[in-house]
Amino acid sequence: MRVEERAYAKVNLGLKLLGRRPDGYHEILTVMQTVDIWDRVILEEAGEVSLICPGREVPKGPENLAYRAAESFREAFGISKGVRIRLLKRIPVGAGLGGGSSDAAAVLRGLCRLWGIRPDFRKLEKLAASLGSDVPFLLRPGTAVVRGRGEVLHYVSWPFGIWYLLVYPGFGVSTRWAYRQVGKISLTSGREYFNLINLLENGIPPPENFWGILENDFESVVEEEYPQVRWTRRRLEEQGAFVALLSGSGSVVFGVFSELEKARKAAGDLGKEGFWTALCRPV
Repeated sequence: MRVEERAYAKVNLGLKLLGRRPDGYHEILTVMQTVDIWDRVILEEAGEVSLICPGREVPKGPENLAYRAAESFREAFGISKGVRIRLLKRIPVGAGLGGGSSDAAAVLRGLCRLWGIRPDFRKLEKLAASLGSDVPFLLRPGTAVVRGRGEVLHYVSWPFGIWYLLVYPGFGVSTRWAYRQVGKISLTSGREYFNLINLLENGIPPPENFWGILENDFESVVEEEYPQVRWTRRRLEEQGAFVALLSGSGSVVFGVFSELEKARKAAGDLGKEGFWTALCRPV
């Protein structure tokens, strides 16, 4: 038997760092949203766990989050059978789009289907949280206010009909490196952003100036180390994006467009300049 899952990318609509937790992780506050660009994750039953990813230099063993997801699933549910994982990747690595985490979430969902297991969703979320901070959110598509280290989720409705243009500047940013720079970040109070979160969690539609409220605390340190990120953000604004923001710890910058034709033109112009681009919408 073979099953296939879509591993959707995510963007961070703002990201606030609220300090270090006793467990060593950082407390975060962000709005995460899945978008319609995805990796294909294909699972087939086998004698052991193995992973292939044609055309990409990614780890094939326990260093790969998708591989670890399969091993953790087998241990959690007492499965002796193995699985062959085939990743057909479209999401860039080290981009702030959650590609590796989404692949892991897709493996967890896919193994439930492959082996006919219907776990309590809370158990699956707990298993996802043990793998990585973004994995619980990426178990299902949507828009959520995310707290804690990524495991506290509050799904919200999404009222905006917009387009995102994702632009990858050609290099990744290590999440581990980004979090090591936290001491260099001048944290703002984020009062407007916190007020926005309260509105969303209370089921109140966001205000019209929603996009101007978004803040990403990683942006300053990433742009200082990688000036190309700042340049990319400015190019998107020049191309007609009414907001351009770093996603997660980067390196992808996304521009927000209300008009499809403007977004398409920007994608074409930046593509000619050698950038990887993807035009997408919220899922």
